[in-house]
Amino acid sequence: MDCSQEIEDDLDGISPFDLNWGIELPRQEDASPEPEYDVPRVDEDDYSEEEAQIFKIVKTKMRLACNVNTTWSRRKKALDWCFVRGEQDSNGVDFNTACLALGARPEVMQARLHHQLYQAGIPLREPLPLWIDMLPEQYESEAIMAAWEDGVALVREVWRWPGIPMEVLEEKSGLPNAFEVMQKLEKAGLLAWRFGYVFLTGRGPDRGRRRNFSWSKSFF
Repeated sequence: MDCSQEIEDDLDGISPFDLNWGIELPRQEDASPEPEYDVPRVDEDDYSEEEAQIFKIVKTKMRLACNVNTTWSRRKKALDWCFVRGEQDSNGVDFNTACLALGARPEVMQARLHHQLYQAGIPLREPLPLWIDMLPEQYESEAIMAAWEDGVALVREVWRWPGIPMEVLEEKSGLPNAFEVMQKLEKAGLLAWRFGYVFLTGRGPDRGRRRNFSWSKSFF
């Protein structure tokens, strides 16, 4: 399974939003600081030959999903693979099985994808499919603590649509105080918005865990 020809490694490209952003807006780590550890990254050399091929597939798909230069059709295909349970690539590999084979937690990888889309300034032009994996329980718990059931409702919408336009989110929520709820979630480090697009920026499923290596450094 050779997927190296698909790899697009220009994650440091300029976001189309960066031309207009004049200030650095709050990020999850600003609102809720987490300890930073100097941990190494993992790469294909840490795995057997077969596992290394799986690692390359996951890395390629995740980079395609949040590379500013990826076309929409390829981005959508990569995101569907990462979020729709059982979606297989051309090699018959699905995201959940691939993550478990590598010792990674799928929900942590998905949460990191949301954060990376925010950092790259890439709002999706449409929601992810209705049948994507559910919002991780950790996020639900944090949303409840920050803004009760209204907070959970908003976070679920953003989980399904990274970069959802703020006015669309307010309309879909049906909440008269939607912006107030968003502010509470932002303060808790779960949401952030730029140029009117709302993203899930918290990394709840992996918060507070000290690891011997970094999945984030490994795939992005």
